[in-house]
Amino acid sequence: MKKMKHINSNHLDFMKKRCFGSLGELLSELWYAIITNNRSRCQVSATKYQLNAISTTRK
Repeated sequence: MKKMKHINSNHLDFMKKRCFGSLGELLSELWYAIITNNRSRCQVSATKYQLNAISTTRK
C-alpha cells in the first residue's frame, strides 16, 4: 500500500469542523504529519496544543 503524498485540503477542513476547536486542528495537523511522515510537524502541533490547553485552564 502506497503512502499518500498529497492530502486533500477539504479533508483537513472536514476534520476541523467535525472535531471542534483546537482539538480538531491538532487532529488534522497530526493526521497530515502521519500521512506525510513529518515528525517535526507532529511535535510542533502537539506542543502548540499543550500550550493552548495550559492557557485555557489558567483563565
